[in-house]
Amino acid sequence: MSNENKNKHAEYKAWLRDTEQTLSEHFDKTMLTITGGALGLSITFIKDIIGEGKMLHGWLLISAWASLTICLILILWSFHMGLKAYRKAQDQVDQGVIEDETPGGFFSKVLNALNSVSIFLLSIGLVCLFTFSFINLSKETADGAKTTKTSITSTTKATTSKAKQ
Repeated sequence: MSNENKNKHAEYKAWLRDTEQTLSEHFDKTMLTITGGALGLSITFIKDIIGEGKMLHGWLLISAWASLTICLILILWSFHMGLKAYRKAQDQVDQGVIEDETPGGFFSKVLNALNSVSIFLLSIGLVCLFTFSFINLSKETADGAKTTKTSITSTTKATTSKAKQ
C-alpha cells in the first residue's frame, strides 16, 4: 500500500471513530430523553386524564414503569461500562495489543449487552404505556358518551314531567 493510500486509510479510520463517537452520544441522549419523557408523560396522564376515576389494567402501567425504570438504570450502567471500555482500550493501545484484542475487552461486550437490553426494555415499556393509555382513553370516551346520553335522557324526562304538570 502506498503512503498516500495509507494516509487516506488512516484518515478514513479516524473519521469512522469520530462518527461512531457522535452516534454513541446521540444514542445515549435519545435513550435518556425518550425513557424519561415516557415516565413523565405517564405520571401526567394519571394525574390529568384519569384523575380520581377508575383506572383499567393498572398492571400495564406498572409494567411500563418497571421496564422504563430498569432501562434508565441500565443506561446509567452503560455510561459506567463505556468509561471502563474506553480506559481498557487506552491500556490496550499503550501495551500495543489493540489490534489483537477486542478494543475495550470485556467492558465493550458488557456495554453492547446493556445497550441491547435497554432498547428491548424501552420498547416493552412504550408498548405497555401506549396500550394502557389507549384502553383508559377509550374508557374515558365511552364514559363520556354514557354521561352525555344519561344527561340527555334525564333532561328529556325532567322536561316531559314539567310539561305534564
